[in-house]
Amino acid sequence: MDNGSAFRAEDDRSTPPVPAGGYPLVEMSEQTTVGLVGPGRARNGLGPFVAGFLEECGMRVVAGVGRDVARTRAACEALGERLGHVVEPFVDLDAMLDRRAPGLLAIHAPVEAHLPALRAACAHGLDVLCDKPLVRAAECAEVDGVLAQLAERGRVVLETCQWPEVLGAFDRLWPAVRRGAPGEIALGLSPSGRGRAMVEDSLSHLLSLAQACSGDAAPALRSARAEGLAPGASATVVHVELETAGRALDLRLELRHVATQPRPAWLAIDGRRMDRFIDTRAGRYAMGFENAAGKRVAVDDPLRALVYRLPALIRERDGDAARRESERIRGRAGLYAAILDRLGAGGHGGECA
Repeated sequence: MDNGSAFRAEDDRSTPPVPAGGYPLVEMSEQTTVGLVGPGRARNGLGPFVAGFLEECGMRVVAGVGRDVARTRAACEALGERLGHVVEPFVDLDAMLDRRAPGLLAIHAPVEAHLPALRAACAHGLDVLCDKPLVRAAECAEVDGVLAQLAERGRVVLETCQWPEVLGAFDRLWPAVRRGAPGEIALGLSPSGRGRAMVEDSLSHLLSLAQACSGDAAPALRSARAEGLAPGASATVVHVELETAGRALDLRLELRHVATQPRPAWLAIDGRRMDRFIDTRAGRYAMGFENAAGKRVAVDDPLRALVYRLPALIRERDGDAARRESERIRGRAGLYAAILDRLGAGGHGGECA
């Protein structure tokens, strides 16, 4: 699985973090146990990194499930050594859920495994943390029903779209820009894939930013087009026009294939841009953003910051925050499918009826 994210923890680290590495443990009245779908690093999976963040949050990863017996056993053993306790390996999801009965299902396998895992979480009444994209575009209609059932049962669902976690850094670099509703949001990423695969992998990040900048308004799709969707294309640009609260919001996703790390990444709102930097000098790992004037702002790992939202959402699962999160994820899945459908095979797109 290649997430295409500028904030994938593996960008410049070879091993997952040890729990409680600099973040205080989050106290929870009752410890949540976690079943991990995708405990290894096959296809650049995030499972081991997210597991560490979940344990920093006061949760406990008790089991992992994968497709291959030997690889899954090895991944769970390695994860257990890092976490300091046994992580039981499984190759059957239902068996893991029946035997270990976790409260949270963390889904960090390739996207084709997401919908079956979400169905299982719904059947067992579990909270969910899921990699983006939530599902493949053709599965978005079905997953909306699954998400609706999870919401009806009071279950929390969080998708790993962590770019909104850095909007605070943008505000520090460009203090006046976001005082009003934005007219344009542009995001530049450097996934390891090519062509349409880069779009499918990265589009959720751009949509999460559009939602975060739109407040309570639900964006609707006006048009979408793209250049560079051929399977081997190393540069792809997607243009999307949304309507939010009666205003037009233009989105642009610029993707460039980069095989080496660290991979470039940037965010621009209404023409004001910040570029990500990563500092690995002297064995340290730090990230942040820089604007055109050379001003720099350090940021905490945005994926970790996103995962740290889970305890509060779970504690207050019947509150407005959990409800809004569910609505955003359902809306994002709908936009994701509509945009990819509008782009079609050729990518020229057009206006929405």
